[in-house]
Amino acid sequence: MLIGTLQINDQPCSLFHRAGNSVGIILGAILAGTLGYAFSWRVPFLVFAAPTFILAFLAFRLQEPIRGRHEREAAGADKDAAELAEEPPSMTEAWRLCWKVDTLRRLFAALPFVAVAVVGFGTLAALFYEDAFNLDERAQGL
Repeated sequence: MLIGTLQINDQPCSLFHRAGNSVGIILGAILAGTLGYAFSWRVPFLVFAAPTFILAFLAFRLQEPIRGRHEREAAGADKDAAELAEEPPSMTEAWRLCWKVDTLRRLFAALPFVAVAVVGFGTLAALFYEDAFNLDERAQGL
């Protein structure tokens, strides 16, 4: 389900979509660094597990919005016509449609290299910061 298709009282939920990652990254790093410094590196994993499972449970309880409803309403369709569910494409057809786009094919080809670089840096950066700048867990989190 896409957050952009959710609407509460005819207000799109774009605020949560935009702010979620930024707020989570900033507060998560500060809290994880502080907890890791005060207790152990294992504690942030245990502390963050509970809200993660609770939010995942709540997310699975959300109802799937009707596919294409907002597009039909924007085109001027009445409520009954907008509420008709659109058939999702099969996995084969979706893959075929994605594979026709040159940009996506190039992204698929580059993804393994980008993933290794990003994950590798994220994993080894903490060790580098500790050795090069004498930063402990709390300083790295801040």
